[in-house]
Amino acid sequence: MARWTRDEELNQPADFVQFMMEDFLTKNGFKKKTHKGQEVWQEGDGFLTMARFIRYEYNDGSFHLEAWIGKKRENPIKGFVGAMPKKMFRESLEELISERCSGSVEVFPKGI
Repeated sequence: MARWTRDEELNQPADFVQFMMEDFLTKNGFKKKTHKGQEVWQEGDGFLTMARFIRYEYNDGSFHLEAWIGKKRENPIKGFVGAMPKKMFRESLEELISERCSGSVEVFPKGI
């Protein structure tokens, strides 16, 4: 797997983290789907726009986030091919994590 991962200690109530993530993801065009047997959030169809995926877990104050690009083959969100869209996706995820409680997180750029 070529997934970008991040682990953080949030120590927030689970319902708050779920609300924050689902609100952010739905506002940015992600839809909940099952992909290869896992519940994930997907944006883009993989034909006209790059399919982007996010999967997260939150247990006992620990937040785990995974992200990748590609529907059939998982591609990392770092690398030369498609560098700018990948960088923008990665930076938006970093910003989501760093500002997780402030509510002032930028949206994912559309159509890349």
